[in-house]
Amino acid sequence: MTMSEELHDIAAKMTQHVLEQNGHKVLFSGSRTPVVDTDKIFSSFKPDRVYLSSSYNGDVEGAQKELEELVGFCRKYDAKLYGGGSGLNQLDLTAFSDDIHLLYSFRETSATCK
Repeated sequence: MTMSEELHDIAAKMTQHVLEQNGHKVLFSGSRTPVVDTDKIFSSFKPDRVYLSSSYNGDVEGAQKELEELVGFCRKYDAKLYGGGSGLNQLDLTAFSDDIHLLYSFRETSATCK
């Protein structure tokens, strides 16, 4: 998934392919994923992991709030949260050091499947 103002989805799409190649069922949400729909997705899809891709945040304050909400959903549904992309460098991740596992390559993404 991406943030609601994120226009890119190439890295998220590549992550989808990596996960599918490793035997995982994937719900690809595309670009501009609104957090408001995330609770519905969690309750119906029941993911055990979420992969967040972010290349740039034009609204850092809004993206920070979205990340906080996403972490809350991951905690509520006991889903691991993985994140990658330079857009995450714009956010304050210190409060979520136990919640978000940062990935720096598709090789690392593939390793999360084992």
